[in-house]
Amino acid sequence: MRRSFPRLVALIVLLGCARMPAFSPHRADNVDADLAAVLARVKAAPSRPANAAAAPLIFAVSPSPDATLTAYDLAARRAVFSVKADIRSRVIVGRGAIFAREGEREFVARDVAAGKVIWRHAIEGGATFLGAASDGDGVTYVTEESGPRVAGRDVATIVGLDAASGKRRWKIGAHSRLGAPAAREGLVFVPFASQSIAVLDGRSGEELARLRNEDEAITFVLSAPEGVFYGSRGVFRLDARSIGGRRDAASYASAKLPSDPMGLVRGLYHFDGYNAAQAGYTAYDRNRLLWHAGKGAPFDGPVVLHSYRFFFGFDPASGDVKWAYSFPRHDVMASEHTGTHIVMLSSEGEIVALDARSGAEAWSGKLDGRVAGATLDVRGFSPPERITAQVDLRETLIGIVWDPDRRFEAIKLFCVGELARLTHPNVTDDLIKVVTFEKIDRKVYEKAGAALLERVSAADVPLLVRELAIRTDYVSGARARAVDLLARASGKLATTDAVEPLLAHFRDHETALLALREVVKALDAIGSKTVLGPFREFLLTYRTDPDLAQEPDVLRRVCDALLRLGIAHDRQLLRFVAEDPQTAPYLRNYAGELLRKAALHSSL
Repeated sequence: MRRSFPRLVALIVLLGCARMPAFSPHRADNVDADLAAVLARVKAAPSRPANAAAAPLIFAVSPSPDATLTAYDLAARRAVFSVKADIRSRVIVGRGAIFAREGEREFVARDVAAGKVIWRHAIEGGATFLGAASDGDGVTYVTEESGPRVAGRDVATIVGLDAASGKRRWKIGAHSRLGAPAAREGLVFVPFASQSIAVLDGRSGEELARLRNEDEAITFVLSAPEGVFYGSRGVFRLDARSIGGRRDAASYASAKLPSDPMGLVRGLYHFDGYNAAQAGYTAYDRNRLLWHAGKGAPFDGPVVLHSYRFFFGFDPASGDVKWAYSFPRHDVMASEHTGTHIVMLSSEGEIVALDARSGAEAWSGKLDGRVAGATLDVRGFSPPERITAQVDLRETLIGIVWDPDRRFEAIKLFCVGELARLTHPNVTDDLIKVVTFEKIDRKVYEKAGAALLERVSAADVPLLVRELAIRTDYVSGARARAVDLLARASGKLATTDAVEPLLAHFRDHETALLALREVVKALDAIGSKTVLGPFREFLLTYRTDPDLAQEPDVLRRVCDALLRLGIAHDRQLLRFVAEDPQTAPYLRNYAGELLRKAALHSSL
């Protein structure tokens, strides 16, 4: 035993000095010295495009079957190249080359200047491609095995290549899931097992550090000129505080999103590295948050919601929408926050740059051909000219509500909600026009109606009277609309100015039962004795009508008003209604009970 002891010690020392394989379950995480060594290599850089020429380039992919890859230079306002390419992933921009999965199983490097193929590499590992990253002289991609998980077998594979030659530097399998990587200064950052980031050496594949979060999943890692960021529902900045592994201990921020009951706002800050669909261009590119990190502040300026053709810039601290922009006609397939501007590319190749703080158009261009998706390498792009003046938020919001495209109900609901928050004096009129529009979607009508009832005030009485004065006339083509909402608003304000137009709808046989109920309720709430004559006539005429039984509140409210506002003659009328066997049973019972309660009250 004594002779074997030195050998045991030597073995332990040897094992301790051996390099632990990447993604080992035995690797310690959140180690100060490991993170410090990584941070020493991660330096902030000027905000500029990733390509070596620092030109603001768009790499756009056209739809199949005649797929092409086109590079467009925003500064020069011209196409750099356009080549046939069966692109099946996002285009990744390196210093001297761009990279993408092409076809089923090839990873291809192309020259940035001409689009010519530099090398082709047969994709290794699993059948599912999750994403790639390049930091200049290296490029890395991640694949995942499909099918059921099998204990002891690799779930995912990460491969490091030489960017110039395509020669494989290393290949590593992992027993836990890996996400799409990010790369910087010879380092590769890989989401690992949903809660961690593994930091690898780009040349050797050696794992240099591991960070683990305790209270938020890590679905993405992003390398930007301002630093390395990661997270899911919020954004962590990679710095010395990351060692804490918790939101409250780290440099963490999440924007307060605008109120959105329909779930329009997606609270994710980058593409999900574990989602294979998002390794290519998908609908997520058209529904996302755009943000830019400052050197000190979590978010530099407004965070921007991109939803199809529409953009909303909002204050990340308060959630208040500051500006809105509606792209005409076509969906926007790709967008990017440059730091000062929002650059966007439509499905028809139209390019627009908005001022990020005001939403005003600052630049426009055109790329030939249709677009299925694009990578925008435009960080730091700041056009010299301005095209339009300050955007009017109210006008843009109401314009989106009027948009004839019926796909965007959720967006229109969002705009109605934001419109209702504005203090502009014309908003009430806007809401009235929405609810009285013939082809408005039902849910939009309901939300605009609720907003109208919430904000209506005495100053809006002329608007209500104006709309209530419109009656259905088949000769002129006029149609009374939203009578129920307008009546509710009038009843809320108890304005006598609305009595005459309300009575006109009360007498009109074209008034629907639901609207008639609200008209009677409003007239009852206003309390004008002007209603007594029409109410008496109505009660006598319709007390036996079976159709009114579908809305029993109509005649019940008429009875209430006659008892409260009327004279002795009206009590006699109610007694007749209560005793006449021809009266509808529900109404006969109600009128009798009403009189009994009134008699009891007067005796007290």
